[in-house]
Amino acid sequence: MSYQRRSRTGSRSAAAEIATAHAYKLAQHDILTGLPNRSLLNQSLRQIIAVAQRDGHAGRLPVPRL
Repeated sequence: MSYQRRSRTGSRSAAAEIATAHAYKLAQHDILTGLPNRSLLNQSLRQIIAVAQRDGHAGRLPVPRL
């Protein structure tokens, strides 16, 4: 009986992980196009800046003209 409880708990946690990953994707990507949105861009830029500061590098960011 305890084995069945463990497997149910395991499947619940797996389902929760899948739901969390799906929610993260929806929050970070445009629903219609699936392209990354501004939130993901800001997160990536913060990470790039933090790594550059940690390593003592000057970061460069190409900015396209629209």
